[in-house]
Amino acid sequence: MLSGHSARVWGAKHLPGGGVVSIGEDTTCRVWERGVANVGVVSRVLAGHKGRSVWSMALNKDSSKVVRTCMSFLVALNVPT
Repeated sequence: MLSGHSARVWGAKHLPGGGVVSIGEDTTCRVWERGVANVGVVSRVLAGHKGRSVWSMALNKDSSKVVRTCMSFLVALNVPT
């Protein structure tokens, strides 16, 4: 179970090693790691989209980078780990 976004979640993708990256209406992209009893723990919050939902994301082939887009006409590139 993953709990941490403060609004609707628009998407999620698996990362190598069991992590997950998710995007949401709360303007963030969150990186999750497996915690105790398989409960997800936020390991990193990728912010930067001011006041607008993050609507889409893509990972490169080895999942070392995530590209995200939002309603504020921004494209952001981050390293999820």
